[in-house]
Amino acid sequence: MPDIAIIGGGVAGLAAAFTAANEGASVTLYEAAPFLGGRGACGPQGDAGRHLVTTAYTAFLRLLENLGSRDALQLQPLSLGVLAGHRRLWWHLCHPVFGGSAAGIQFMASPMISLPQRIPAAISLVHALSTAPREPAPDDLIDANGSRGFATTGERSLPDLFRQTRRPGTLQRRLGLVSARSMCNLPGEEVAADVFLTALWRIIDDKQKLAGWARGDLAGLLTAPAPAALEKAGIRLRMPEPVVSVRRTRCGWNLKTPNGNDNYDIVICTLPPWSLRPLEQIGELAPLLQAAGEMESRRIVTLRAHYQRVETLPGPLGEEEGEQGVWFSESQPDGSFRVEYVLSGLDSTELIDKEALLKKFHARAQSLLHAEGRIGAPDVRNYPRATVSLKPGVKRPRLFQTRGFYYAGEWSATGLPCTLEAASLAGETAGRAAALAEVICS
Repeated sequence: MPDIAIIGGGVAGLAAAFTAANEGASVTLYEAAPFLGGRGACGPQGDAGRHLVTTAYTAFLRLLENLGSRDALQLQPLSLGVLAGHRRLWWHLCHPVFGGSAAGIQFMASPMISLPQRIPAAISLVHALSTAPREPAPDDLIDANGSRGFATTGERSLPDLFRQTRRPGTLQRRLGLVSARSMCNLPGEEVAADVFLTALWRIIDDKQKLAGWARGDLAGLLTAPAPAALEKAGIRLRMPEPVVSVRRTRCGWNLKTPNGNDNYDIVICTLPPWSLRPLEQIGELAPLLQAAGEMESRRIVTLRAHYQRVETLPGPLGEEEGEQGVWFSESQPDGSFRVEYVLSGLDSTELIDKEALLKKFHARAQSLLHAEGRIGAPDVRNYPRATVSLKPGVKRPRLFQTRGFYYAGEWSATGLPCTLEAASLAGETAGRAAALAEVICS
């Protein structure tokens, strides 16, 4: 079995480490920060403060099983809502009797689409899903010879999909664009139609259709249990220890850190596209670095406040018009209620007026959710590089890049949006392929 180095201890890195170790490989995990979990678990400096997890996220749930934290994630029936004027319209995907298998029945009964348009909308939705590219099976993400290079997102954006097929306008505004923000953390024009449809198909095909939101950060699910779980799996952890450079050797790779040099047969890199400096000296990876430099990062801003009383929501509530953010409200263990408003897909270079956003947020929480008795000061969390644009024509790197080197992350060409599931799937697929790879000396 090969000796594998994994660079980055985020979601993809942890998934790769457990999978490779379970296959019998010798694994060393390098993490530059003093904690594990990556951008999703590092508070204001990292990813969005709220993460969607559904029972369709099978790879991420396997990661939580390896960490021993699966039971800490609370799931409930999945619902998607849209605010149309003063009305809140819901599509409850999970039927109280028939469960998640009755999502189609629930769609036809949902007031999200007006009665005369429900049959045309359902036909349009079925047609769109039937023509969508199927998500690659994990074994197909890396073929026998190694699928090098890139996969490019399709040429149609989500609005293009609706315009070209003349679907009912309400289906576009209420299901399409709102769902894009809820599932992809991007506005519709920033999402290639095939990426959105792949994600929607994954959820509709899921029989349970339960969902939860990893609230705040992911420290409780990832950071806290990870060190002990890695040790139990026999995975060596080097933390905090940044990898300064990577270079090829005759039979593998040399990793340089502030503590010295180490040699490995195979490297799996899980760093985000804007953090690939350690790879600059590897000529074969020039296309990867070029594609990373062309990626457009997107900002997420989360506004959050606690109240004594508020109307709770059964799921994310998107807005049909205006800012097109997504609302959440839920009860807390201490009897208070938390309200969040998530604005996603913003330009990372755009300045944020926090005071103006908070003022508008509080007024909207009062009128929309009848929020009363605010507790403490409201909070604004600003995540400049929360995700990347997946608009049409974007190149996403395949997992296998060159002999003995794999790249895995939410940006990888899994066919899914940049989510916890995409990162987990890329990590475990690269980990399995690396563990089973043959070591070849030049």
